[in-house]
Amino acid sequence: MVVFAGGFDLAAAEHLGGTLDLVAALLDKSLLQAADGGRHRMLETKLAHRSLSR
Repeated sequence: MVVFAGGFDLAAAEHLGGTLDLVAALLDKSLLQAADGGRHRMLETKLAHRSLSR
């Protein structure tokens, strides 16, 4: 879900092959955060880790 700059909604996740179950699982594991307007985003710490591991 990192491909979405600024977060994503469920329709965008489904378009890339994600499912509601996948998004729910990532929310349960605290890898995603629910944002305003039904959008979701990856935690900033995960984004920072990703940029350091390149």
